[in-house]
Amino acid sequence: MNLLLNFVHRLAAGGWVGVMLGVSLLVPPVVFGNLPRREAGEVMGRIFSAYYLLGIALGILALLALVLLALRTGWGRERVAAAVMLAVMLGASGYLRMGLVPQVFAARDRMYTLEDAAAPEGVAARARMGRLHALSEGINGTVLLCGIGVLLLGAIRESRLERGTLRDPRSEQGGA
Repeated sequence: MNLLLNFVHRLAAGGWVGVMLGVSLLVPPVVFGNLPRREAGEVMGRIFSAYYLLGIALGILALLALVLLALRTGWGRERVAAAVMLAVMLGASGYLRMGLVPQVFAARDRMYTLEDAAAPEGVAARARMGRLHALSEGINGTVLLCGIGVLLLGAIRESRLERGTLRDPRSEQGGA
């Protein structure tokens, strides 16, 4: 059972990081390089809606497997830190999916409407869209860094186990 939980945790966490890297680095250049800007933005909006749902599902799976594994074999500082990072990732992804992304879509639509009308308010709409997009990129970057941290913590724990420097966390007061 421990092997299965460890595998599920690593697969879900690694899958989430892989999806983040793929969607962030590979998809936008292809979409924006082959479609007009407005259509590309709409396609990316649809992709990001699914991307956040997949990330949240993988994050729940990774965190659940980690918690079950820790309850069976002990927590230790790497697992505590990984659980905190996964919780931060889930919270940030939930905020992006349900809070910020709808604001980005509304700002994008307003920007396009005002752009078409050549209205003076278009400058303010573009600025708002830019701020929201930058915030979204910053939060996504934080989620990605946390995901890499979760994977790194797993590797550190594995290395400590191999070297014999990881004590049994169940016998410690405060973690490994």
